[in-house]
Amino acid sequence: MGMLFAFGGDRRLRAVMGMALGLLWLWVICVGGALYAFRATISRRLSPMASSVRGRFTLFASGAIGLACIEEAIACTMTASAPLYGVPVGRAYITATTNYLDLVALHSVIAFVPAILLWATATSRRRFEPAWVAIFFGLYGLGGETIAFGPQSLTNAGFWLLVYGTMVYLPAFVVAEAQPDAPRARWWSYPVLTVGGWVAVAPVALVLTRVHAVQHFPPL
Repeated sequence: MGMLFAFGGDRRLRAVMGMALGLLWLWVICVGGALYAFRATISRRLSPMASSVRGRFTLFASGAIGLACIEEAIACTMTASAPLYGVPVGRAYITATTNYLDLVALHSVIAFVPAILLWATATSRRRFEPAWVAIFFGLYGLGGETIAFGPQSLTNAGFWLLVYGTMVYLPAFVVAEAQPDAPRARWWSYPVLTVGGWVAVAPVALVLTRVHAVQHFPPL
């Protein structure tokens, strides 16, 4: 992405790469780095809330949804920054719209919720490795991006793994630390939950396409 931003000839392509790099640095490096650095402290502070299955479910679900909303706020800001790259808003973008409420409620976060609730249910009862939760949720996100925007999304697989994985790493860490003696999840639980997330989101996606089938920006 850095090479395309630095040497890409098309102004819109350079703008998209600049927005994506902004998201990478602000969301993954800055926010994600801070969450990783203070994960133990945060876990200790939240441990009283994670003493029950219901508490762990609530912590994972609310934490992951909240982090997803923060990520989308940063991504939405990046899309709105198009004029900084010399292009009008909507000619280059990394989100469906610059209207944040429209974005989270009718395009993006709403579609993550079924998968997040599925992972919250599983992680509240068994001990999952946080790093593997992040990787497989990243694969879920990569699959969604590929379905929505085409196979070219696969060329940015590492980017999407980091963006989506950062949404769930800290919640997964907190609930795992709260139940050190819980049975460990089997290896096949991770791919099953990933596929289950795609299945669970399908009805939501179908409803959204019917009630809000709006293309805010022209195709890139």
